[in-house]
Amino acid sequence: CDDDDQDCEDCEDDDDDDDSSFCARELYAHAPGDEVDFERSEASNVVEEHPIVAAALHAKLRRAFEDDLVQVVRLRSPPDEPAAIVSRKFASISMDWWPCGSRDSGGNWCNASVLDADLSDARLRSAAALLAPGLLRVGGSMDVEARYAFDDADVAWCRAPRPFRDEEITLCAHRDRVEAVLDFADDAGLGVVWGLPYPGAYASSSSSIVEDSVEVPPWNATDALALLEEFGHRFAAVELAEELAPPPNSASYDNLVAAYRRLRDETTIEIRGPCVGMAAETNGDEDCLFASCEPSPFLAAFLEEEEGKLVDVLCVHSYDNSAGGNWTRLPALASQLPRQLASLRALAASSGVTCGECGPHNEGGLTVAVASSYWYLDVLGRAARLGTLEFGRQAFLGANYGLLDNDPGSYAAPNSDFWVAATWSRLMGHVVLGDVVGGENEDFHVYAHCSPRAGWLALAFVNVAASSSVDLDLRDLQVVPGDKKLLRVEEWLFTTPDIHGKSLLLNGDLIDRDAPVLRHLEPARHRRRRVRIPPLAFGFLRFPTSHPACTDDAKVAASS
Repeated sequence: CDDDDQDCEDCEDDDDDDDSSFCARELYAHAPGDEVDFERSEASNVVEEHPIVAAALHAKLRRAFEDDLVQVVRLRSPPDEPAAIVSRKFASISMDWWPCGSRDSGGNWCNASVLDADLSDARLRSAAALLAPGLLRVGGSMDVEARYAFDDADVAWCRAPRPFRDEEITLCAHRDRVEAVLDFADDAGLGVVWGLPYPGAYASSSSSIVEDSVEVPPWNATDALALLEEFGHRFAAVELAEELAPPPNSASYDNLVAAYRRLRDETTIEIRGPCVGMAAETNGDEDCLFASCEPSPFLAAFLEEEEGKLVDVLCVHSYDNSAGGNWTRLPALASQLPRQLASLRALAASSGVTCGECGPHNEGGLTVAVASSYWYLDVLGRAARLGTLEFGRQAFLGANYGLLDNDPGSYAAPNSDFWVAATWSRLMGHVVLGDVVGGENEDFHVYAHCSPRAGWLALAFVNVAASSSVDLDLRDLQVVPGDKKLLRVEEWLFTTPDIHGKSLLLNGDLIDRDAPVLRHLEPARHRRRRVRIPPLAFGFLRFPTSHPACTDDAKVAASS
């Protein structure tokens, strides 16, 4: 019998752990031992108690599951209290300043950066709207040398070359371009975090483990304050002097701290910082496997300044370069990045941590293929469970790790990671629930959140096993009383014919990457108690729930 057949209802209705269940998948799942033994399965589960159907079940079992191991995972109800509360803008995106042709930039940024992305493109605009209510973070290492022309008299100065990591660069944003970026975000329903300039901070590079700057000068705040005066009312937050980690008790450190103090005096906008890179987060132990994985002396000292009030939110940058053995074993699950985030939790208990610029391997490769999406869904789930306020994916468009293509022939075409971000934003709310599996599973991870849809629970799942399916048993989750028998389940199941390619299937149908306008993906709808997750699949489920964290309106309102 199949899940969708009426004849299978007896199997679905059975609330007991009955090894003689009629469904073929039940028979298979209860086969003793690690190896499939059809004869022993029949003997122990069917033949003795149901001899009439044994032969038919045996034939169906061979036909359906000969090459497919099935593991039953009976989910348990999460604790009543949420595991964490994250921002409603958790799944966010980043747009960088790298100009077309940059030599040290993580890939091809042509028509993808703050300065030259085609903000009028219909597909790009529709993609941004599907990521609401997230944040668009405008920043990156180069924002320290960005200049702004507020009138024609500023243009020559704005376009003048200046040093950045031992080369000459020109980054000039006219008032009209800044306004266009903000309008683009407003139209999409995205908030904006803007990285402020800090001239001279990256004039030359360093080989120190806490890169990048040799010397941090006093902050020339003229351009930054002009930007805040003109557009500050439209920013959700600002960042300053990203990825700078001068040693404490140095002139450079004192200059950086003085800059943050001045910014605190000049604005009431939320301040995020210091947005350090991985080495400064973890004192050089980027894999974060040992006791040496702890905040660097710079970061520890910085967060003690002003009794921890120098910034409103601790911002960090991180790339998960160790995932899948440096991305050689695919698909990969999250690795060093969540360990780095976990190491910072206690240090930023009062302010919270946001991953301002985070992504897969920053040298690219397969990070725009479907293989990346298993990692991306997994790291979103793990970061949320750790209480990370937001996860700002690098990058929205282009380079080696863009959610969208920036090639002229496929501009803004969605990579599979885009659909992970868009579906997460739609289904996974800010109330994070506890563990629903009850133990570690090397290949299969599940994350539970209250859905933004009142009274519904959402699950995100990823199965990286190459040949093993998973039967998710939902019966013990807190479902509404009328659905105890068979749940109303909405399913977004993503699979691919080739993890190294870009073709992505939703519930068996190929997603059109060439659609001129992107729209939310519609789920398959079922009435069932179990859901089959095939090998090499990821996705989402949503169904009604009576879980108190998802139905108590007062609690949800207070937590937001």
